[in-house]
Amino acid sequence: MGDYLTLNTIIGSYADKEDIEVPDELRDIEFLHRLATAAAFRWGLVFEIVLAALQVAIGRGARELTRRDFDKAWAKKTGTAEIASPFSSPNYRSIYRRDRPFEEAYLD
Repeated sequence: MGDYLTLNTIIGSYADKEDIEVPDELRDIEFLHRLATAAAFRWGLVFEIVLAALQVAIGRGARELTRRDFDKAWAKKTGTAEIASPFSSPNYRSIYRRDRPFEEAYLD
């Protein structure tokens, strides 16, 4: 549970600096596990992804961070479709693995 609290704190702290709200949907364990998976359970990548999602939100003039901001940040970083992002894909656990951050594992 401690790592999820840390993830929640990271999102909240950076969003607060930009005066952007973080909805409950992005604070629940399911979303936080998606974030950890997207970052291949690496803290440095967590920060990178959170900051990229906040840049998307800032770019659209938002006052609230959304899952779609994470999808868009992921798509921009990886060159994949937003729908395939670990933040929205129902199969994210089997598609994205720790040993291959930012790489889909469809053909293994």
